[in-house]
Amino acid sequence: MAELVLANIDDRVLEELRERAVGHGRTPEEEAKVILSETLRRPDRGAWAPVDAIRERLAATGRHFSDSAELLREDRER
Repeated sequence: MAELVLANIDDRVLEELRERAVGHGRTPEEEAKVILSETLRRPDRGAWAPVDAIRERLAATGRHFSDSAELLREDRER
């Protein structure tokens, strides 16, 4: 596996990395790997991934949800 060395990291950034790592029970190095991996994988699913996940969860319930555009039109006409 390759190795990456980062120099001249801002002290505040490094401190935040350490705090985040402690919160997740990881070393700062492990936390940095997770951050890089998660960040670089996101473009595959795009910015709409959270919305898609909610839509999939709601669709799995079998309930039907109508388009809200008609409700908005009705509300504006009042």
